[in-house]
Amino acid sequence: MVTNRIEYCVAGSRRNGWKVLRQNRQLAHRRDMFDAVALATHIAEREARTGRSAVKVTLADKHQFIEAEPSLR
Repeated sequence: MVTNRIEYCVAGSRRNGWKVLRQNRQLAHRRDMFDAVALATHIAEREARTGRSAVKVTLADKHQFIEAEPSLR
C-alpha cells in the first residue's frame, strides 16, 4: 500500500556539480549530470520495489525544470 511520495531531485550546474537530494536533503554530489541522474534513479527504483511509497525523480536547474516519474509495476 502506498502511503506517501518520496521525491528525489537532481539539482546543480555544470560549473558546480550536481547534488542528489531526497526530500530536500542532500544524499550525494556528482560532477557529471548523467551520473547524478543515474544514482537518483537507481535509489528511487530500489525504494519503489518495497511498495511502501511512490517515488518521483526530478531534474532541476536555474533555466529549466524537467520531471519524470518511473513506471511502477
